[in-house]
Amino acid sequence: MHSAKGLEFEIVFIIDVIQDIIPHKKSNALMEIEEERRLMYVATTRAKKYLFMYIPKFKKNSETEPSVFIEEMSVSVKGLNIGDKIRHERYGSGIIEKTDNKIAVVIFKNNVKKTIDYIFCLKKKIIQIIEEGKNEKTR
Repeated sequence: MHSAKGLEFEIVFIIDVIQDIIPHKKSNALMEIEEERRLMYVATTRAKKYLFMYIPKFKKNSETEPSVFIEEMSVSVKGLNIGDKIRHERYGSGIIEKTDNKIAVVIFKNNVKKTIDYIFCLKKKIIQIIEEGKNEKTR
């Protein structure tokens, strides 16, 4: 996937599209997850005609879970807008200050700013929208 950028193929196979492989289990920081997401995007957009993704149910005698990126590709999530009030399971209540693609800057208690991958957080129910803001839509 790393060296596929700029190339195109009639058929592309992506194997082991499962959690802990794509994204890799060592990818914890937001920037690392974003890089893995970009690599997956590059890999999936290299196919001219056919794209095959292999998602095994078992690996090394253990059940697997499909990559979170598969869900992101197939399920759309309502975006966040500036002014929306959210509740984060770890940081509590906050207000969206800025959004860009899948990233949001949130102001929590004591003016603590956090940058979150809001698509991931919404899907995993880490955050909930409490109240939609009155500001102009960002999308």
